[in-house]
Amino acid sequence: DSVQLYINNNLSVNENLDANFTASNNFITSTLNNIGNIKDLQQNNDCSIFIISSNNTNDLKSKGVFSCYAYWSPDGNPNINNSTPFTQLGANIVENYSFFGNKCDIAKKSNIDTSSGDYKTFNYDITVAVGSGGLVDIGTYPSFINIYKFNYNSNNNTSGVVYNQENSPTHIDGNWDLIGEIKHTNVGSQDGFGTDFKLNNDGTIIYVGSCNENCIYIFKYDSTASNTVDAWPLVNKIQGFKSGDTAIGYRIACNFNKNIFATSSNDYINTRDISKVTSNEPNKIRIYEIDYNN
Repeated sequence: DSVQLYINNNLSVNENLDANFTASNNFITSTLNNIGNIKDLQQNNDCSIFIISSNNTNDLKSKGVFSCYAYWSPDGNPNINNSTPFTQLGANIVENYSFFGNKCDIAKKSNIDTSSGDYKTFNYDITVAVGSGGLVDIGTYPSFINIYKFNYNSNNNTSGVVYNQENSPTHIDGNWDLIGEIKHTNVGSQDGFGTDFKLNNDGTIIYVGSCNENCIYIFKYDSTASNTVDAWPLVNKIQGFKSGDTAIGYRIACNFNKNIFATSSNDYINTRDISKVTSNEPNKIRIYEIDYNN
């Protein structure tokens, strides 16, 4: 699969609703990094970083892969009209877990700032989550979500970029450090845990839908934890209670600037294939206000 980039040529603040998008560069991701068929694509607030994931890579030795691309240049002056305005950020995250890459998300205020012009000291803060999308491999892997944080290699002496044997740049030098592992078995949940999930703006809280249980789990990052499993303790749980609230958490949308999130319901019970979801109840959308003081 490939990702098509579109550029809005109408940048007037007063006329920003009158968009004029034109196609720009085509990212042939299957050729570049064996990502296979893209299952999910997400971006940060200003679209300077986007992420893609797949659970069926072209590499037969692995089952899932995740890639991240950033609007970046070593001189601090990236140009959206260049042939390659986005550069892969770190190498692929590749896992041999069943259904890894079905869903992904990025903290919306993730950022990368090279305006200093010094590729060794640029500022960045990028947190992502990749999961199975609520699916389980019975007897092998539970429903899960892994959370990663990018760590740039500031000791790189080749303009911050890794080159291959043909002397072509492949990705910005750095690692994706695993900072969290959330599994449905660890919280006593059911399969269907993680049908959808959303990180908050700074990547320290994650909302996880569990539509088979008709609820949403909320976890908060604890940087002092001794391991990645304990680093995201459960801090709250929103339980659907009305008869019409069948399978809330099926999809989640958030506006953390306004402290609001919404969730849609659907009947995900007794099927592992979300494309075959049926419901006897009308689908609902519930909207919640977040109270950080309670």
